[in-house]
Amino acid sequence: MTIIQCSKCGSDVSNVAGTCSRCGADIEPQVRCTDCGQHFDSSLSSCPACGCPVAVSQPHNVSEETYNPRGTLGQRGDMESLVHPKEKLYFAITVVVSVLLYLSVFFIFGFFAGIGYLVSLAAFILVGQGLFHGNLKGNAVQVSERQLPDIHQLTVGLSREMGLRQVPEVYIVQSGGVLNALASWFFGKDFVVIYSDVLELAYENGEPAVAFVLAHELAHVKRKHVILRLLFFPGMVMPFLGKAYSRACEYTCDRFGAHWRPDGARDGLRVPAAGKRLYTRVDIEEFRTQGIRDRGFWTWFAEILSTHPYLSNRLTALQEHGLLEQPTTSQTSMSDTRQLSA
Repeated sequence: MTIIQCSKCGSDVSNVAGTCSRCGADIEPQVRCTDCGQHFDSSLSSCPACGCPVAVSQPHNVSEETYNPRGTLGQRGDMESLVHPKEKLYFAITVVVSVLLYLSVFFIFGFFAGIGYLVSLAAFILVGQGLFHGNLKGNAVQVSERQLPDIHQLTVGLSREMGLRQVPEVYIVQSGGVLNALASWFFGKDFVVIYSDVLELAYENGEPAVAFVLAHELAHVKRKHVILRLLFFPGMVMPFLGKAYSRACEYTCDRFGAHWRPDGARDGLRVPAAGKRLYTRVDIEEFRTQGIRDRGFWTWFAEILSTHPYLSNRLTALQEHGLLEQPTTSQTSMSDTRQLSA
């Protein structure tokens, strides 16, 4: 990830941001040389630093006139087509179950006692959310124009491209090697939390993968998944139902992430599987077929009890819908090999 100058106002912006956060101008697309890592204007046919004419990767850039929608799935103005069908199905069932459970409280305990139980439940959830966000604000690093400005620019650009009314606050937390991110909500404010080891990829020439992860979490915000889970909490804690809805939401957000950052989907899902040092050496097709080949009762049952689908299944789902962009290079460079052996 590299800081460049906005051609209109001269402000510092990230090369992976879609628009300038100060003036709103589109950021001219740049490419990265896979030989020396230099970023340069996409109109050039070779790297000005080393002269390499090939093996460059194009960061995602959106224009109003042209867009790569991967066929008809997810065209502008039809973002609903990106929503996984099972998300809508399981959500409808969750709403029905939650309403019935809410009504049963009034029926069993009476109106006023039922109100008391529901208020107690709301207070319990509120305290939990409050404690989480209190610890977050006290210990995590908040991304801003002055703090990690490149990540801020990326967040602003993706939020505008995805049509979010408000740019969520982004926090970086130390993760102890865990590669993950999450979205949350508290009193009308949306939050995105990125674990530090994921963010380190952005500073090791892995910015498309980080952008995919961020777009995935912003999709949770756009679809209001966190708010809906809180509102229909009784249905979400029902055995199997809440987990099924959660997995469907993950498939939806993978589609959104791959739609907005197709160049980062492959690596964004390989990183949690193999780690930030080995993910480039993982063969995508072999990993996908592993998930198909190794099916059995316990494999199936373990996924049923999980809030997230298996990574191999998530890759397969994107592949089946044409949302998995082919890599520009297939082998790890010798310099990477030397680093791995060090």
